[in-house]
Amino acid sequence: MAKTTTRRAVTVIVAVVAGILIVGSAGVRFVALPALRQIPANLDTTVHLAGTADLMDASALASGDLTKAITPGVPVTVRERIHTVSTAGPTAVIDDDSTMTGPDQATLTTTTHRWSVDRTTLRPGDTSAPGTEAHDGLVVGFPLAPQPNDYPYWDTTTGTRTVATYQRTATHTSTPCTPAAR
Repeated sequence: MAKTTTRRAVTVIVAVVAGILIVGSAGVRFVALPALRQIPANLDTTVHLAGTADLMDASALASGDLTKAITPGVPVTVRERIHTVSTAGPTAVIDDDSTMTGPDQATLTTTTHRWSVDRTTLRPGDTSAPGTEAHDGLVVGFPLAPQPNDYPYWDTTTGTRTVATYQRTATHTSTPCTPAAR
């Protein structure tokens, strides 16, 4: 009889522990994970790009020589720093600083934008955030959990919305990457 009582006690203890683990895992899945899957308050990343650009020659324009107004294939590098300025609930205020340099490291353009974005979808966030620019699309990247569909993209140069069209899901070093857009 003592063995039966001990077995029942062990069964009850194991069942209670299993129940606690199930409730705990549900909490992690539905509470902790969504809270962690968002732009962090300390985001600070820099992207370096290199290539060529067709640039306008201001001196040729000023002299009226329109045949030399565009200089094709100028080697350029771009340094873009994206960092979180502040967060409040689902909204992050992001600074997007970009500098393009040409031959001899001469600075060609410098831009600074301050965006309010949703911390998960990266779509426009709270528009009342002070000092932020209005935009109607993605400005600092794709959502943290992108889906295989089209996304609105904000072209900062023209100040217009366009569509980043979903084309396919691609794999890079055995990791699925979605979306591949153009």
